[in-house]
Amino acid sequence: MKNQVRQNNKSNKPKIESKTVFDVNCDHCEHKFELSSKQIISKHIERGVEWRFFECPKCHYRFTTYVGDKEVEKLIRFRNECRSKMKKELAKGAAMNQNLYHDYRMKDENAGHKISGLTAKLKKELNIEQREKEWVSQ
Repeated sequence: MKNQVRQNNKSNKPKIESKTVFDVNCDHCEHKFELSSKQIISKHIERGVEWRFFECPKCHYRFTTYVGDKEVEKLIRFRNECRSKMKKELAKGAAMNQNLYHDYRMKDENAGHKISGLTAKLKKELNIEQREKEWVSQ
């Protein structure tokens, strides 16, 4: 698995693209196909919400990989910071501060629960389930 780095146009930070390919079996039509990150479609929909999905090449059923807004993105960054701090604590071995590690772990878990709730709310409000089926009926 190699990663390719390319520039992100919105910011000057490099964006890492995974070369990983997944074997996928469509839940809708049972078609088997390979999926790479280049096949993930990103659409900005209502109220600054980003929806990422891929389509089955046979039946065009859409499978959501991500629904989020600025608040979800902020929580994801926060979780990444917590995990980085947990990793640093673990690297200390016997000198690790267990209370500090536990505090980061709890903050990470709480942020994860918030992300799940916000994502579920956005999916419902923006009728993502119906959007996934749009191409199937056409």
